[in-house]
Amino acid sequence: MNKVLAVGILCCLGATVVSIISTSIPPWLYLEETIYGQTITVYAGLWKTCVKSDSTANPYVCANLENVPDWWKSVQALMILGILFLALSTFLGCLYCKDDSKQSLLHGAMFTSVLGGIVLIVAVIVFGVKENKSSSQFQFHACFYLALVSGADAIVAAALMAISKRRGGYISI
Repeated sequence: MNKVLAVGILCCLGATVVSIISTSIPPWLYLEETIYGQTITVYAGLWKTCVKSDSTANPYVCANLENVPDWWKSVQALMILGILFLALSTFLGCLYCKDDSKQSLLHGAMFTSVLGGIVLIVAVIVFGVKENKSSSQFQFHACFYLALVSGADAIVAAALMAISKRRGGYISI
């Protein structure tokens, strides 16, 4: 098996795992305030918001997000769609490794990897633009950037798969 193809498939798998993590855990937005001498930290994600305080009684409390705006729901849907595209790309790449005579599997893996990367990047852009317009005091945090990195990683994975196709050589006529 071609080493460049293996690295491309591993990049796609990495992008899938990172996008799952960034979608599922809360720190997309971050806010830290000191109220009456007590530091309160708020982490807002796509699905829930968590509040961390210096209080010893209940230091970490999470609540599901309800009644979110439509653009928020579209970001959730785009992130899930991106994860599905990347998982499909990884699966098709693995199938191609098993039977490298079927070039359509590699083409499908490249296409879905690029598509998944674009969808993730669009989700991050929509979230960033809409959140900045809301003029909140929140700052972007780790998962926001992880989603952006996983989208870029997916495009790199597709490029590596395309390079591996050329390294296989050419067929003489």
